[in-house]
Amino acid sequence: MKKVLYILLLIVFATGCTKDPNSGNSNNSNSECISLNETEISLYKDDEYAIQVSSETPLIYTSDNEYHAIVSNNGLVKARYVGTTIISISNSSEVKHLKVNVIPRHESFSVPNISFGDTRETVIGIMGEPDYIQFSGKVYGYYFDGYCPEYLEVHFEEDIVSEFELVFMLTYEDEAKGYVSERYKYQYTHLTTDYYINALETIDATMLIGSYKMNARYWGLVFKPYNR
Repeated sequence: MKKVLYILLLIVFATGCTKDPNSGNSNNSNSECISLNETEISLYKDDEYAIQVSSETPLIYTSDNEYHAIVSNNGLVKARYVGTTIISISNSSEVKHLKVNVIPRHESFSVPNISFGDTRETVIGIMGEPDYIQFSGKVYGYYFDGYCPEYLEVHFEEDIVSEFELVFMLTYEDEAKGYVSERYKYQYTHLTTDYYINALETIDATMLIGSYKMNARYWGLVFKPYNR
């Protein structure tokens, strides 16, 4: 019995893929092994990258989150919106993974960590006491150091966040527009406002983002729940 087990182990060793514990890649010990050159890459929106991989058997490529990046049947990755996804590369024997980070060009500011449905207390906990209050407490305003953005307005309905808006000097229009287009999918334009969503399809969207010229001095980004 021990002799049989020993022979089986020899067969597995001779035919299986040997793993490199440091790289996570396999050495080609038979025709079914996948050899992957990179395990993580970073791309900008709309960049493309041909996965450097070899296998003597057909490969299947899939992306865990196609909002961030897609991959063709031939292993060509195209970056979509800022974020991270995992590309799985498989054949009949094993699976390898490539981490794809879609990184921004426009990152001179960040959107405050405010969510729809947050209470006033939550907003104050994040932002502090407001610099001004308008419309009987329905709007809290916060000024920032510098002009990108210049200020934030948080709107409440029944003490719950219903929307919020970042306001920029018009000289930062390109930065504001670039920030949105790298992170959200353009949906449509109505009058003078460009609208974006945070999903590939409207059925999956939870947020609607409007980008528009407020007046001769200011540009605005308004964030609202997506109402179907």
